[in-house]
Amino acid sequence: MRRKLKVGEIGELDHGQMKRIFIEDEDEDEEAVALINLDGHYFAISDTCTHEAASLSEGKILGDVVECPHHGARFDLKTGAALSLPAVRPVKTYPVVIEGLDIFIELEE
Repeated sequence: MRRKLKVGEIGELDHGQMKRIFIEDEDEDEEAVALINLDGHYFAISDTCTHEAASLSEGKILGDVVECPHHGARFDLKTGAALSLPAVRPVKTYPVVIEGLDIFIELEE
């Protein structure tokens, strides 16, 4: 079962921008998520690089890829796949749902 969590509104992020948000996961631990706007398409991924735990929302957007600001590891925004070293493990992705002007991510319960 999934639950929806509102994480923003359309218009808060310009094209190519991202922001860090904090959510509670299924174990009630706080987790950082990066919300990204690519030309009106929104993506949500874990904000923590799988290489050395840097904040991906402080990195760069390169097409549909985010680059970690610390060592340059790159991740696919759609799948979370690690695309370049030093990262070898993917980041978690979250389904994004738009309802009216509200942006939600879906979380497992």
